[in-house]
Amino acid sequence: MRIRTIKPSFWTDIKMSQLSEAARLTYIGLWCYADDDGVFAADPRLIKAALYPLDDNFTVLRVNDILSECSLRAHCILYEVGGEMYGIFLTSRSIRR
Repeated sequence: MRIRTIKPSFWTDIKMSQLSEAARLTYIGLWCYADDDGVFAADPRLIKAALYPLDDNFTVLRVNDILSECSLRAHCILYEVGGEMYGIFLTSRSIRR
């Protein structure tokens, strides 16, 4: 996990406002989870363990649904390499820092 800063424009971004509250929170968490190029392992089990280890309200199934929501709303792209799922943010590196 990395330390990231959320820019104030995140809260007024029209695309972000279309995400559910849980998806926005997860999206912020994924910024910390992703590497410096915005790539992250998109395994819902790993994301649940990293972002919500003590929160029983966030199940693996719910995290999977949130990943789908973020992908459908064009905030990230999910893809597979060698049988492993990954995601990459579509925002520039400067926005995620």
